[in-house]
Amino acid sequence: MAKAVSGNQTRLAEVAGAFSMAGDLGRGQPLGHSLRTCYLSCHIAQELELSAENKAEAYYAALLVHAGCTAGAPQFAAMLAGDELAAMRDMYLCDPGNMLQILRWIGRHVSPEASFPTRTQRFVQALLQAERTMADFDRGCSDVGAQVAKRLGLPAGTQESLFHICELWNGKGPHRLKGESIPLATRIVNASMVLEVFFTAEGKREAEATAVRFRERYFDPEVVDAFLAVAKREDFWNGMGQEDPWDRVMAMEPGTSYRYVEEGDLDDVLTAFADFTDFKSAYTAGHSRETARLAEAVARRMQIGPAEVTLAKRAALAHDLGLVAMPSFLLDKPGPLSELEQEQLKLHPYYTQLILSRVPALQPVAAVACMHHEWLNGQGYHRGLSQDSIPPAARVVAVADAYVELIHGGPGRRGVGTEGALSLVQQQVGTRFDQACFEALATEVHSMNPKGSGGQEWPKDLTEREVDVLRLVSQGLSRREVAQQLVVSEHTVRHHLESVYSKIGVSSRAGAVLFAVENGLLG
Repeated sequence: MAKAVSGNQTRLAEVAGAFSMAGDLGRGQPLGHSLRTCYLSCHIAQELELSAENKAEAYYAALLVHAGCTAGAPQFAAMLAGDELAAMRDMYLCDPGNMLQILRWIGRHVSPEASFPTRTQRFVQALLQAERTMADFDRGCSDVGAQVAKRLGLPAGTQESLFHICELWNGKGPHRLKGESIPLATRIVNASMVLEVFFTAEGKREAEATAVRFRERYFDPEVVDAFLAVAKREDFWNGMGQEDPWDRVMAMEPGTSYRYVEEGDLDDVLTAFADFTDFKSAYTAGHSRETARLAEAVARRMQIGPAEVTLAKRAALAHDLGLVAMPSFLLDKPGPLSELEQEQLKLHPYYTQLILSRVPALQPVAAVACMHHEWLNGQGYHRGLSQDSIPPAARVVAVADAYVELIHGGPGRRGVGTEGALSLVQQQVGTRFDQACFEALATEVHSMNPKGSGGQEWPKDLTEREVDVLRLVSQGLSRREVAQQLVVSEHTVRHHLESVYSKIGVSSRAGAVLFAVENGLLG
């Protein structure tokens, strides 16, 4: 996908920069965190006199440092029974080897609004689950981050750097790499990421003190020494202090020519955004892909023109991107949301537009994607648009999104089936949904052929039972819940999952779910 040529293509750095913004929101960090991480990584790489190739690896790994951050977020939120974004933001200010700090961190973020007895019970449960949950979370970040880099056409070195992004100098990361066996770009970016957090939260003196304190424990000594040398330059800190360093970081892309993404490859870029988004909830694996397939089909039936069909499909892939800024604990909360929670959730179209608009070629997509909750009668959100202010592509995305959500259900509610979903959508035709869009939707749904269920060959030599387990895991079920559904022991489920991981080459639940989504195994 990445091309070292010029023309009307989209700069790869801009695409990675948009991913950096989504990653910031998905990690609970202020916007600009990953850009400043990249800025710092570039200065360290320059101080170390790295080759252009190694500088490029660090540059892109820094922009995509959180490209896997939504993987495992629902499980992390479930462990805390609280806002995992606030917990993540706070976590980076802890010393991972200081048990007292870790205990205090858990105490601050486990069920913060619950009664004392409930919080105490949750605290104990979190202590018992923390190591396993965090290890799977880190491995999920590794699997998904590396896959995002691969989809964007980045070199194997960048993919490898992101796969090991959670490794620590002392060998206590998820894959147990130690010292110089960790890719150099990983060592640079990992230190830069943490130091940026301390700088933003507590200033440059604390960032320097942290570098010294973590030297030879979590950070490569040579990387720390390079940072301390760079830190002596006042002009460096002026750049670090920029709230929005977008232009500065875009200009720092290493090499003699920029890398580009062809216009035809933007579908792959948006599919990467789609999968990144759908990890945010335990109930939405494959949601954006399915919405995009349906939106494209509905748009074709409406004969609104090839450009509008493409726009509807692309906007559907990205429509929920802003959900990465919402806590998974909120998205997966059963029962009705409070008024404050509803208002918080209504911000996600705004964030979708904010992220995508950074890429000039995606600005038309951003404009449509952020309209999927607008109503014809003006009572939708986030801009309160109505009638002719809502273009055809946006109307298509809205009806496709609503139908797919009704079919699959969500926290505390079951899917209603094809006819039930169509009936519920039809009830809002004229107020929320467009009549022509609904008619095209109904025609398309009724024309769909049911999928075959017997004698199918599965990818990577997966067995029928392994696919059954993978499907249920992709729905957010725990091993115990999968065992109950399949009427087998939890040990058997664990055995099947280990076999799946081995066959498809992943190390986490998130990696397995991504494989299922990519290969159409969700059923």
